[in-house]
Amino acid sequence: MKYLLPIFLMLLVGCATHRPVSEAYTIPFLTVIVAEPEYIRATFRGKVPKDTHVRGYYDSSTRTMFVPYNSFYGTQPDLEVMGHELGHAIAGQRWYK
Repeated sequence: MKYLLPIFLMLLVGCATHRPVSEAYTIPFLTVIVAEPEYIRATFRGKVPKDTHVRGYYDSSTRTMFVPYNSFYGTQPDLEVMGHELGHAIAGQRWYK
């Protein structure tokens, strides 16, 4: 019986937050280039501040995401960086870190 009140309160608090069940984004003409990290850094060397470590890049002018290969699985894209850059594509902005 003493466990029912905390469970009820957790359910009540969880139901109190309102967020849409889903959100849909359409990104027309998005190009994704998966490349070696050195290629990405060399490509954007003049476009970002010198002290910035570039792991991935989203170029909003061409709607192109540049994503490095995963360092552990060399043939797969780095999904963490890809998700980060996809966020910029959705937001329609650039981010350098």
